[in-house]
Amino acid sequence: MFKLFLLGSLIYSKESDPNTNNYRIRLKDWTFDQYVGPPPERRWLIDGVLPLGVPGMVAAIGGAGKSMLLMDLAVKVALTKAGSPIPLEALGGPLIQEEGVAVMFTAEDDKAEVHRRLSKIAIEQPENNRLIVVPLPNVGGVIPLVAMGREGPSLTKEFHGILKELLAISNLRLVIFDPLQSFAGGDVNSDPAAGAMFFSCLARIIKRHATGKGNANKTAMIAAMQAKGYHPGDDNEADALAILHWAITQQKAA
Repeated sequence: MFKLFLLGSLIYSKESDPNTNNYRIRLKDWTFDQYVGPPPERRWLIDGVLPLGVPGMVAAIGGAGKSMLLMDLAVKVALTKAGSPIPLEALGGPLIQEEGVAVMFTAEDDKAEVHRRLSKIAIEQPENNRLIVVPLPNVGGVIPLVAMGREGPSLTKEFHGILKELLAISNLRLVIFDPLQSFAGGDVNSDPAAGAMFFSCLARIIKRHATGKGNANKTAMIAAMQAKGYHPGDDNEADALAILHWAITQQKAA
């Protein structure tokens, strides 16, 4: 069973110095006149299922097929063509027919395994520059995007390097990190702070494109894994589901 969570665009920042005027939030910038008039239309990657501009998470036990599910989504995003008579479907809905690039970082599959999986998934070959799948075992291994230190989690230089490359893709539509545990830089099953910071990474990717350094037509996704053999009611249930509880809270607040 898969669970799909959509999260509000949480942007993390360390607390500002109270002795300066460089605060992150100015209350007078957010008075009611910011919300006058018709609201912006929600745009979708998958119609009625997965909106654009919102970080998301697919959660299931290990071995349930999350990687294949997300790779299938990436392939179909890369294959989508405007004006196609029959839209492609993924995650239970039709993809909106807008063309763009899909990027997937996979920490557990090497190039050979990615090749085998793509040969089973791809119904046709996408344009060469519209599908990018990075098998981390072939490029030096796991890339931590969040580091845990004495002052809490922080973004790494690797994150900023990846962000720079993603910002260079003007028609980026989907970014996938699989699985969460390999990128979050902490024990996300027992420490929600690591997961919260990682979702901030996803939100920053989206927001930077939405502020003039690309476009806002993208969704960032991750796969989160519960341990194999997990059963509701286990003694470690609270720890094992910490990141899911955090995700649900953010979804309700969005």
